[in-house]
Amino acid sequence: MSILIVVLRAVHILGGIFWTGAALALYGFVVPSANATRPESGRFMQHLAGQSGLTLWMTIASWATVIAGAALFSPVTGQFSAEVMRSPRVITLGLGALLAIGTF
Repeated sequence: MSILIVVLRAVHILGGIFWTGAALALYGFVVPSANATRPESGRFMQHLAGQSGLTLWMTIASWATVIAGAALFSPVTGQFSAEVMRSPRVITLGLGALLAIGTF
């Protein structure tokens, strides 16, 4: 396995973990808590969205995850071989890719 594939997998996995974890924490806990404590939470949310860098890091993680995943798709599918593309594994990866791109 080439070093490029290893690096792309690491970027894809770690970026996806951060992107998903941050989104779940934000929309599962932070936003509902901020909504429940309005108007006092306004300054906190402004800081979180702007100065803390969270949105920048989430954007970087999402781009890195999608780009690395796209780069990994061709080698996994055997350069889009017709018989490999019909396999359950590649169909599952393709559906996951569509969902991730839709989320992106």
